[in-house]
Amino acid sequence: TVSLDVLYEDNHLLVVNKPANLPTMGAARGKETLAAIAKSYLKTKYDKPGNAYLGVVSRLDAVATGVIVLARTSKAAKRLTEQFRRGDVAKEYWAMVEQCPHPTSAQCVDWIRKNEQQRRMVVVEDGNPGAREARLCYSVMQEQPHASALRVCLETGRKHQIRLQLAHRGCPILGDHKYGSQRNFAPGIALHARSLGIQHPVRQVQLDFLAPLPRSWRPFQLDNAFPIPARTKTSPGLQVTSLLIRDTIQGVGNGGWELADNHANPTLQHLICGLPLSSPFGDGIAEYCVSVRQDFLLPVTP
Repeated sequence: TVSLDVLYEDNHLLVVNKPANLPTMGAARGKETLAAIAKSYLKTKYDKPGNAYLGVVSRLDAVATGVIVLARTSKAAKRLTEQFRRGDVAKEYWAMVEQCPHPTSAQCVDWIRKNEQQRRMVVVEDGNPGAREARLCYSVMQEQPHASALRVCLETGRKHQIRLQLAHRGCPILGDHKYGSQRNFAPGIALHARSLGIQHPVRQVQLDFLAPLPRSWRPFQLDNAFPIPARTKTSPGLQVTSLLIRDTIQGVGNGGWELADNHANPTLQHLICGLPLSSPFGDGIAEYCVSVRQDFLLPVTP
């Protein structure tokens, strides 16, 4: 059984880092899904009688990895679904592609639809029956000898959108043989939902989540090159009171989460705790950790 890598949890949300080759939901009978595993996790942890409620408000391809938010209440599910529908959610993906695209940053706009015979999505002309507009922006983060790392921001959320639009420009994602990749990558493909920004459906504050890269990405050494993004999207008026620091510095450590606050690890505490979330964490933190997640948020008192 796959264990959940929980990035954030409260009474309304469950945010996890999905592993490769795990469907979000809707798999054939007898096959594991993220939704089923998450329901079992909630039922066991909170000793719930019957089935635990879980709302799936967005999906990741089974072969992709990264951050995904699930709703623990119907109210949260309804409000999050509306955020996704309006495009108010900030989604950033990282992809390793076979060829460096030219130009190195651009917006991609295509019309796509499903080809039932090929069992994949295809790019078609505007006006083609069943076609839907797909928009994304990409930029090259790093060009390596045998692959290039891209940062991709979705503007729409179509099925297989990133995989198809990059492949259509001659830049298939590593391991994505369905869309023309000639290179192997395992497990899954080199597409990772790196960060997700949402408004909390009840507390009405901005939450930003960062998903650590899977072990299969270590040869690319991107965590060292891009350790912590600036927290520029978080609402003002909040500050960190304690954090959880993942012990995965350069692949060393047990991968567990360690509480860093006034009562533990003072070396980290002076760098992090009390910093406004609307500010960058600064370069110093990169010496200590690869990823950070929120534990508690409290209003800043004047």
